Amino acid sequence: MMQRSTTRRGARAWKRSVDRGAPVLAASLYVGVMAAAYPFRHVFEFDPDEGINAIKAVLVDRGYQLYSQIWNDQPPLFTYLLEWWCRAFGWETNTGRMLVLLFAGLIIFAIYDTLRGTYGHRAAVAVVVLLPCTAYFTQLSVSIMLGLPAIAFATLCVWALVRWALTQRARWLLTAGVLMGLSLGTKLFTIFLVPVFGLWVFLVAAGQHGLTKSWRVLTQPAAWALTVLLTATSLLVLCVPLRDSGQLYQSHVSARGVGLAEHQNDLALLHGGLLRDWEVFALAGLGTALMLRRRRGVLAILPAWCCAAYWALRANSPLWYHHHLLLTVPASMIAGIAIGDLLSRKTASASGSGSAVDTALRVATLLISVSLFAALVRSNKAQPAPLLEWSDRDRFALEIIKAYPKRSEVIVADRPMYAFAAGYEVPPNLAVISQKRLASHNLTIQEFIETIDRENPEHVVFSWKLPAEYIRSFTDTMKDRYRLIYADMDQVRLRLFVRSDVVGDPLPALLHAAELVPSVAPGHDAIGIEWAARGDAAQAIASFRRAHELDPTAIHPSLHLAEAYMSQGDYANGFAVLQSGMRARGAARNAPIVRAYAWRRATCPDAQYRNGAEAEATARAITGALEQPALLDLEIIAAGLAAQRKFEAAREAAERALDRAQHDAQDQAVRRLTLELESYRRREVWTVPVQMPTS
Repeated sequence: MMQRSTTRRGARAWKRSVDRGAPVLAASLYVGVMAAAYPFRHVFEFDPDEGINAIKAVLVDRGYQLYSQIWNDQPPLFTYLLEWWCRAFGWETNTGRMLVLLFAGLIIFAIYDTLRGTYGHRAAVAVVVLLPCTAYFTQLSVSIMLGLPAIAFATLCVWALVRWALTQRARWLLTAGVLMGLSLGTKLFTIFLVPVFGLWVFLVAAGQHGLTKSWRVLTQPAAWALTVLLTATSLLVLCVPLRDSGQLYQSHVSARGVGLAEHQNDLALLHGGLLRDWEVFALAGLGTALMLRRRRGVLAILPAWCCAAYWALRANSPLWYHHHLLLTVPASMIAGIAIGDLLSRKTASASGSGSAVDTALRVATLLISVSLFAALVRSNKAQPAPLLEWSDRDRFALEIIKAYPKRSEVIVADRPMYAFAAGYEVPPNLAVISQKRLASHNLTIQEFIETIDRENPEHVVFSWKLPAEYIRSFTDTMKDRYRLIYADMDQVRLRLFVRSDVVGDPLPALLHAAELVPSVAPGHDAIGIEWAARGDAAQAIASFRRAHELDPTAIHPSLHLAEAYMSQGDYANGFAVLQSGMRARGAARNAPIVRAYAWRRATCPDAQYRNGAEAEATARAITGALEQPALLDLEIIAAGLAAQRKFEAAREAAERALDRAQHDAQDQAVRRLTLELESYRRREVWTVPVQMPTS
């Protein structure tokens, strides 16, 4: 008997140990599987915010001060955590991603442990399976961004609040307050949860003590709110100088005022996310109904979070895809309740009419779960692609930068991941180049140019993030000090400038990058330009051909290959490349190739390949789709008419084009059209020899 009792006690102890260890095991499994299987190690950048957050940590590590020197519109906590983490484990992109993955593991731990103690292991396991199936969760689990860590602290706050509600131990209430304060110290977009959670604490306290003990009912939510306030303000007071505190809110407020995003677009993004994960939200609705029927009121904090998040996001602008996690984390927890109830061995439904309702809820849960499983099997629930899917193109530019000897510590990049990955820093006032900052005029063109002039960086990298007027101003102001050696204008609109006294011969750097990242069409196109500048036509054509083979839809490689062929008298292959490019792209995107084809047909020196009628018809087809014909279209029409020996009509078309060029003060076009007009007056066809492309 004694032995049997000991065995039972041992079994109970083992069961308790397993029960308590399950949340840690679930979190560890998620972190381990993601670290081993998710393809993040070779992604240059999931989101531009990754580079911004990484470079802020670098600058802090090198002695710059947040807010006073580093312009920063976000709370400071994550920057310091990332700086400490990378200082300990290495300044690599994937090191920072592992830190965020640990925060994702904390979310898994918190939701598992919360549901384990209130609804059982089946519900907890269901959530752990559901949440990674929602849009963006896995990608954001390995993105160096602030949103997921802030939500992790908020989820841990819910975990601690539920423990307080079940035990009435004050330490859990205070712990929850600290965790919510840390969430606000990471990113302020969880601030709407403070009144929601505070009201929940009040209702729980009222249910526990009754309104007769009003001091307990009021002091508990007050203690929680005070802890939140003290934690968040302590972080801000310690890290944010008072004179610079406006950075935390000015750009966000101003962005709404300048209409950074259309509200209907924000709503489309919000509702598109709901539609993408409709099964989870439908299960969440069923879970809420089941939770209320089972009288698990302590979990009312979850639907309250979900509803508050929806209304907060409806009112927010601009809205970004990572805001979706504010909905899917609590919704997945409620959905897990529905599945847990379905899988439960115990039937908690009441008899009579109530059992019919419970049966209907369970059947609906089963049908939606089957639909979700079928969608997963068919890959209809595949995760959205990374925002920047052309990571090889980014790495090509990075390898060019790394090929040059490092003479200083600073480069300028509108996406700071280039600087971080290459081991450089950026000027601290340019660490954050975001749409909000630009739209709210917290970074002006003058400050941007003055910073480059002062810092004299070796490399300047621009992409789609920076407005065109900033790039034009830089190009005009610094044209004698920097040389453009690599451009990728088709996809990421990338431009890499190298300081003139550093650039030397760029061909070795380009060849080195092509050896390491051989699949980038604009890279081989840039190599072709350098060979052409040396007069090596064979090498240039080989490089242009390789670029065209890698991406037949790319405009510049197609144009350069066609011109290279034609410069050698091979008009047949040249026109074939242009025709291929015209077929490979949509009408709006292939306009440069169509115009190049029409121009060469009108002005080809070899009469065998000149076709004025086709050139005129092609140009008129373009102008027919435009409200006002482009100057080049008028010029093509004039040349096409001349090629048909319709010189009077060609003269009239050229005069209209010349008038437009003079009105628009396009001096180069005026000089060119003047010569063309004289040719038509002499009743001569206008021909243009084709040169090997060198730019």
